Parts: sequence; structure tokens; C-alpha cells
Amino acid sequence: MVIYEGHKETERGLQRNIPPPATPIGNLLFQSGCIWFKDWYFTGGYKEGSVKLQGEKTANKEARRKALVEIHQELSDFLNC
Repeated sequence: MVIYEGHKETERGLQRNIPPPATPIGNLLFQSGCIWFKDWYFTGGYKEGSVKLQGEKTANKEARRKALVEIHQELSDFLNC
């Protein structure tokens, strides 16, 4: 997980539904091998947590291949809007 609060480009991108791998921090996670992304905010009262982008890897080659196909499609769809 990476806290992205204060990183304006990533914040704005995720708020505008840009696919995580197309944001600066999401791209760093993708380049490090992450194929699954989740945008998190855990509250513990009033604004006690920070927003985080989680990236996960898989050890399963077939799951990785399928996820990469889905990411490719999601990015293609986004760019063709």
C-alpha cells in the first residue's frame, strides 16, 4: 500500500476514474509487478486515516496473464473514450 494523499496527480486521476496503472503511483506499483489494485480509505473516526493505493502480485502465471489482459483492455477502453 502506498499513501497518495498530497500527490495531486494520483489523487485527481483516481477521483476521475483513471485506471490505477495510468496514474503515477499506480504505474510504479504496476512496474514493480502488481496486477490488482484497490483504492482504500480506512476511517477510524474523523479523517484519521490516509488514502492508500494497494497493489498486489500473484505467483500464479495464468492469473497474472489474465490480469494483464484485463489491464490492457481497461487502459485501451479508457484511452478510446
